[in-house]
Amino acid sequence: MSSEKARINHRERIGTMRMKSRIFSAIFAILMLGAAACGTKPSKASIRPATETFANTVAAGSDFCAAIMGDGSLYTWGQNTYGQLGNGTTEDSKTPVKVLDDAVLVSCGSYHTAAIKKDGTLWAWGQNFSGLVGNGGSSNTVSLYVGDAGRTSPVKVLDDVVDVACTIYSTTALTKDGSIYVWGVVHDIRYEGTLVSGDVLTPTKVATGAKRLTGVRSYINESGELITWGINNWGESGITAPGKCIVPEKVLDDVVYAYTSSECSYAIKRDGTLLGCGKYEPGIFGSDDFEMPSGVYSYQALPAQVFGSIIYAVSNGEFSAFITSDSALYMSGSNRLSCIGNDNGGEEYDNHGLKYNVVKTPVKVLENVAFASVGDSVVIAVTKDGALYIWGTGPLGGIVGNYVTPDINNPCQTVPYMLFEAGSILLP
Repeated sequence: MSSEKARINHRERIGTMRMKSRIFSAIFAILMLGAAACGTKPSKASIRPATETFANTVAAGSDFCAAIMGDGSLYTWGQNTYGQLGNGTTEDSKTPVKVLDDAVLVSCGSYHTAAIKKDGTLWAWGQNFSGLVGNGGSSNTVSLYVGDAGRTSPVKVLDDVVDVACTIYSTTALTKDGSIYVWGVVHDIRYEGTLVSGDVLTPTKVATGAKRLTGVRSYINESGELITWGINNWGESGITAPGKCIVPEKVLDDVVYAYTSSECSYAIKRDGTLLGCGKYEPGIFGSDDFEMPSGVYSYQALPAQVFGSIIYAVSNGEFSAFITSDSALYMSGSNRLSCIGNDNGGEEYDNHGLKYNVVKTPVKVLENVAFASVGDSVVIAVTKDGALYIWGTGPLGGIVGNYVTPDINNPCQTVPYMLFEAGSILLP
């Protein structure tokens, strides 16, 4: 088959997918409390500027996703090995399933999920390795997860919560009085003379005075200081030396937004300066000429600003997403899992014999974007009109809600795919 004919066939398949997406979204909307049938539109919150918190109304984990609808109902779909979907089973779901009402914020770890309800209660479910769920129990073998309704269904773990962050090994929550609580695998943090470390099975306070949660091991306080702690193998904490920080430490002033992870981190200062630190991978920091050593142990100004004023940045250590002040979404980094969203474009990169394309200079993939979340192998984005787009690679034929993919033998979605139409998603 000629390359031109292949491209035509690909465009036809994408067109078919989008038509099926519209049909799916229409059917799905009818099932959602009859909201569409009665002619009412889901309630929407106003879009917050960069100086305010981005509320996670959608989230991506490892091969599964979660999204909050306009009426507050939380839906999940994808892989469900450890009950991370929260539907009372460990069976994968190709289509979104409702698991919770009155949700306002959701976060996904690799295999567990946490959500905040309108009344400030925090609910969690999924893999409970080392106490990830926070309900006082722990299952450290796969066999113990199966059939455990306490973890395959939402369980209440904390009150008065305003933000939550999940990663593969731990969970962190912020309460309305500015207290930080952690549980799961905790890598040594000292609070009021007590060392919190190891498997922490219930929410345990480790800090006060927080205004915004910026990751499982960092927060911004009322003075705009970015405070961080924990492991610093790649410089991801922004602390000037490798190792471990037991006592929370200030690393930046005048911060309005930050995102910290286990490999790399970003911060945006009040003057609009974008900074980054941590492990370097091609394209992660948004430039084709910004070569970093293997680890950068302090925040440095990034040249990614050259394509616009950035108000949001997030990464999984392999690829990154940036939202600019004009609401455009840019992607850069590895395209190994089709997560850049530019139809697998980029330049060939040889990673010790494994060859795939990388995008070193960020490319625009979507406009009018309010929020984006990156998982291990998938990206989801919400536009300002309440539509949800998804792309990347996942199990069972690709992680899109109805599992329609361009090629059954190559289960990936290489460009943004509209899963839910405008008016569906609760806006951040």
